[in-house]
Amino acid sequence: MRRTEQIQSLLAVSKQQLSRIEESYNSSLHKKSIDPELQILIKNYLENLRSALDYLAREILENILLEEKNKKVYFPITKKNQSFNDFKSLIGKYLPRLDSIRKDIFDALEKIQPYHDDYEWLADFAILVNNYKHQDLTPQEKIEIERVSIKDKCGGEVQYSPGIFNPNGGITIRPGQSLIISAGGNVTVAPGQSSVMGKRIDPMTQLPENPGELEVKRIIWVDFTFEKINKSALRFLRQAYSGIKQIIVDISNLMK
Repeated sequence: MRRTEQIQSLLAVSKQQLSRIEESYNSSLHKKSIDPELQILIKNYLENLRSALDYLAREILENILLEEKNKKVYFPITKKNQSFNDFKSLIGKYLPRLDSIRKDIFDALEKIQPYHDDYEWLADFAILVNNYKHQDLTPQEKIEIERVSIKDKCGGEVQYSPGIFNPNGGITIRPGQSLIISAGGNVTVAPGQSSVMGKRIDPMTQLPENPGELEVKRIIWVDFTFEKINKSALRFLRQAYSGIKQIIVDISNLMK
């Protein structure tokens, strides 16, 4: 099997694994405990995505750089706090002369490094792969996120984290909190008071004082987070698949 076919097979298997992870994930949330099978699925899923990237690096090494086949190679991923010089060092170690032989591929690899804001997730991915490969499986932490949802008859909605409305009428959104204003929703901030959907918010209860015909709900969102990177596990696993698939497509297109 050609290596390009192996890469596509790994992506196809990873997509299937992601579906199984989603099923086991939702089951674990319902049971409020982590199924051991879920952790094994995640471990295999992460390793397959990493292997797909490493196969891509080997394809560059052998078919673009014409290096010896027994040379060790890994797909270059820097840490978030590293820089271009660290990336160049990785290229020199695993894909020597790439900047002079194929500057376009060199540049494409550089722009996806985690020291660029849009690709910080790639460093988190590398952390998780290393954690699952070399240590015992780290259990995801279950978290509960409380939100208030206020809707009107026309479908306008505002969701927010309790605690964001200050007694003086201001709003403070701290880490982990959010304010989501959907189409038709509105929030007004004025000296001494704040209102949502036209109704004054009681800073003590964080709810409308006289909701009238508004539909007001307290919602508890339950999720698992990866402790190592402090991110929603399922959301991150989905991001990793779509992100890595796109990286492979973009680099492969340059190699044609």
